[in-house]
Amino acid sequence: MNTAKIELLRENVGTWTAPDGKVFFKHNVQLDNGTQGTALGQSETAPYSVGDSVTYTQSSNPDGSTRLKIKKEGGNFSGNSGGYSRRPEDPEKAAKIMRQTAMKIAPLIVGAGQPWEKYKQVADQLVHYFNGTPQPIAPQVETRTETHSTSTGGWDNGAPF
Repeated sequence: MNTAKIELLRENVGTWTAPDGKVFFKHNVQLDNGTQGTALGQSETAPYSVGDSVTYTQSSNPDGSTRLKIKKEGGNFSGNSGGYSRRPEDPEKAAKIMRQTAMKIAPLIVGAGQPWEKYKQVADQLVHYFNGTPQPIAPQVETRTETHSTSTGGWDNGAPF
């Protein structure tokens, strides 16, 4: 990795779409050592600015242009470095996604045509499982309150037969 300072920066000069459909923004960068090229970022504004000290790697694009992967001191790489850098997720958003996933999976577990409450119960159990706190599933116990007796005047001990 090389180290330099950003001398010129033109943000959002174009976009590039990854095979999975994610859109990245192109930033033209010139460094104080004469290196210049395009860096990809997840937002329209670059995570660095003119005068920032950065570390970078340089490679060639198929069209012959220079591609830069830039990392601000203490920051993340801009662009696609084999995987997408993740921002800290909003806990509320993560909980909603988890709940949505659980509700999508519940019918696969329970089966079609069941009451809504059954799907909701399974989804709640899945959310606990996703959070690492699985809840035990209480078995359904059939209870009978009828008493039967034999017609010959025999015994009645509460047995159902």
